[in-house]
Amino acid sequence: MHGMARVVGLETHLTSPTRNNAHLVDLWIALEWLSCREEWTKEFITAVERHNALSSSLGCLQLVTMSERQGWIAARGVNLQVVDASDVEALACGIVAQVNEGLAASPATAEPPKAEATWPSRLRASMASSGALLAGLRLPPRRRDEADA
Repeated sequence: MHGMARVVGLETHLTSPTRNNAHLVDLWIALEWLSCREEWTKEFITAVERHNALSSSLGCLQLVTMSERQGWIAARGVNLQVVDASDVEALACGIVAQVNEGLAASPATAEPPKAEATWPSRLRASMASSGALLAGLRLPPRRRDEADA
């Protein structure tokens, strides 16, 4: 497996001034999910929260989903006088690799045990299946001599 997500690259045509601060920009880094998007997203958010708490010149990183398989890492409030856009892209690649490796190393999560059905739900299921059986049951027509007896 090549990982659960991969960075496609920096989308320079989406670079725009940050809202409320024209000296900073928002950079958009294209991302593609290969599998396990929900679990991957949770792990990514945890990793990004640590980064956002430690960094100021890189702004904050945010995951923006476009579809089930595509999205972006938005680096908001980046000061391009202090850091190069390619460094932000490299940081995003590093975080994606870290999340992929962490998920690959974690044991596969087992399917949660199914809750035992309650008495009313078992009764409803039984009645529904019995009704379906009876509705689908076709009795042969009675013979004339049996009807008279």
